[in-house]
Parts: sequence; C-alpha cells; structure tokens
Amino acid sequence: FLFGCMTGLGMGELERLHRNQIRWVQAAGEGGEDRFIQAQRGKTTSVYVVPLTPEALALLDKYAQHPEVVRTGRLFPLISSQKTNDA
Repeated sequence: FLFGCMTGLGMGELERLHRNQIRWVQAAGEGGEDRFIQAQRGKTTSVYVVPLTPEALALLDKYAQHPEVVRTGRLFPLISSQKTNDA
C-alpha cells in the first residue's frame, strides 16, 4: 500500500511489477545512479516511468529476501485486493 502511495501505482500495476522492471540510470553531474520503474500499463499498454524515492527504495530493500518475493520475482509479497480493502 505505501509503495503504491509513493509511486502512484494502483494495485493491479503493483501485482504485475517484477524486479527486472527496475532500471538504473547515471545521474547527471552527481556521479551517482538513480533508480526508476519502467513498465507498461495493463489496460492501455502505454509505457510509464516512475522515479523511486529513497523511501520507496527502502521498502524494496526491506522485502527483497522475503520468500514469496524470491520465489516469484515480484517486488513485494502480495495479498488480495479484498484483504487490502479489509485492512
């Protein structure tokens, strides 16, 4: 839920996200790298790019070794939309 708030992505898009959709780009003039998500919307198939804030990256790191994340390649362990709405 928090990652969706930070990125503006809906539940359907979060369910389809995988680690291979995270890209690294050299930051202009800073010598560092920025990370962002590049993927396609489910309904329109248009490509979108979402920059990842330090807080969003911290959530990705927190769940990186979760058994379901390791097994599926998704970014987070997911619960159903109904259970999310119940919470």
